[in-house]
Amino acid sequence: MFEHNATSRELVMEILRGAGMTCEPVLDPDHLGRMTDQARKLDLLIVADSPGRQELPAMLDLFRRGLGAEVPYLALTYGTRRPDQRIARGNCLSKPFLAEDLVSRVCRILGEACPQADGQEEREEEKKDATQPVAVRGLRILVAEDNVIAGKVVRVLLEKQGYEVILVDDGEQTLSRIRAEPFALALVDVRMPKLDGIALTRAFRSSEGQGTRLPILALTANASEEVKHQCLEAGMDDFLRACSRSLD
Repeated sequence: MFEHNATSRELVMEILRGAGMTCEPVLDPDHLGRMTDQARKLDLLIVADSPGRQELPAMLDLFRRGLGAEVPYLALTYGTRRPDQRIARGNCLSKPFLAEDLVSRVCRILGEACPQADGQEEREEEKKDATQPVAVRGLRILVAEDNVIAGKVVRVLLEKQGYEVILVDDGEQTLSRIRAEPFALALVDVRMPKLDGIALTRAFRSSEGQGTRLPILALTANASEEVKHQCLEAGMDDFLRACSRSLD
């Protein structure tokens, strides 16, 4: 599993391990090269796209050459970007995704049945919790939203999934909190008082230290290509389109 963002990497591995799979992190192509003697034991290579618009097909080829084997692959890509024609559609999964989607896609590529509970009671519980993400309890998410109602809606939705949510209502406070405290993710409204979401992201990225990169997702009712470009150029990882009636 290769993913630049440490938090995202750990979540993906936790999901797969929870489904009974063995998943190991790969930090760089050289690291994978040292695993050549394990190539026969590898069933799947997962490579995630990065905000820097890396050449994902070239990265996949580099990793596969390092293994010296034609190992099946799964590419985790940004849904906001046009898919590369060199990557098979069935071997591509767009971020963000549900835990069940990840497990299902891996099983499909490997040609195996998805793991299921043995008893009827367990199957009913699995069906009931099908939309629940795996291993999220206790992870802290900062939600920056100046609209009181919209902020409460987002907080309730995330808390129901098991996340700990910190809600703030202006850009300056948001910048101060993400610089001082650890968060697994920040959801940032593009339009906020004192400091808008794009300027906030630029300021944070310019002073972000080495190590774990904080994923920042934009909340915006404006899905124009220009706004999308501004969000990604500022250093945001992706964006969620919000209902304008709720956020305006």
